[in-house]
Amino acid sequence: MMHYSFEVLPVHPKIYSLESLTGYLIRLAVLNKIKSVDGISFTLFPEQSKRVTREIADFVPLNIETLKAATNRTEAELLQATFHHLVVKFGRSAHPQALSRFVSSAISDHFRYCPYCLSETAYYSLLWRFKIITVCIKHLSWLRDHCPNCGKLLPLFKAPFNIGSCQNCGGSLVNCEANQFLKS
Repeated sequence: MMHYSFEVLPVHPKIYSLESLTGYLIRLAVLNKIKSVDGISFTLFPEQSKRVTREIADFVPLNIETLKAATNRTEAELLQATFHHLVVKFGRSAHPQALSRFVSSAISDHFRYCPYCLSETAYYSLLWRFKIITVCIKHLSWLRDHCPNCGKLLPLFKAPFNIGSCQNCGGSLVNCEANQFLKS
């Protein structure tokens, strides 16, 4: 399918391996100077309710075509940033409501992170969403779920958009100590 240049965002980076869709959308927003969730909704999901975009949680979007066109990414690239692999593995419905019910007890409803990973790579891992994963496999440090500055839980997808900063207070998430799980 051919896409016209006005349909593609000016900056449309590749998706990192294991990057979450919400993290990718935040990176897109920052790079393209989109300031609000409504702006993301209008630009990337015009056919769905703004409420649905506000509650996006790494599930497969109902209509991925506009997202594919705007980001110049393939469906396979976009699906790798979602819980699509669980749909395939367990033969479940890809509809966000059905998938949400299926995985709700296994995934966190707020953002979790490794400050060391964020300082090195500046993207959000889909693995951090799984409650069973409590330690960063690379740095062997506990994952954090609160802002070290304001102490609040971190929302998954909320403006203002900025990778590595708290969406509540704007404080840095990377300039904090993370307790080591195991010593080398």
